[in-house]
Amino acid sequence: MVYPLPDPDAPPGPPVEWPRVGVVVLNWNAAWFTRRCLRSLGALDYPDDRLRVVLADNGSVDGSLDELEHWLAQPGAPEVELIENGTNLGFAEGCNRAIRRLLAPGPGRVDHVALLNNDAWAEQGWLRSMVAAMQARR
Repeated sequence: MVYPLPDPDAPPGPPVEWPRVGVVVLNWNAAWFTRRCLRSLGALDYPDDRLRVVLADNGSVDGSLDELEHWLAQPGAPEVELIENGTNLGFAEGCNRAIRRLLAPGPGRVDHVALLNNDAWAEQGWLRSMVAAMQARR
């Protein structure tokens, strides 16, 4: 299904429904990087009701999982779903578990999935631009 994207110069009209996007971030022993990455996702200019962020922890042993859980429970923290893998499954399987959750049948199913390394951060327009490019190719 192709979703029309809003044109900022177009006259007002009916609201445009953006596709639902899930972003997967994988953590392993790197709370500082992961917090910075999740903060950047919380500041995206993408509609909040069309975005699901899943943090998969790959069995961190340095206390970063506890640190991230505490931080995410604080007021003002970004809304993030957490998957605790319990062991280091490697990048591919750690991400695949989160992807399976995002693509599971039901009301939370997403249309697109993006992977973002936890040592990266997203510019405010990153996701909007990426979705626009994907939609243009359909």
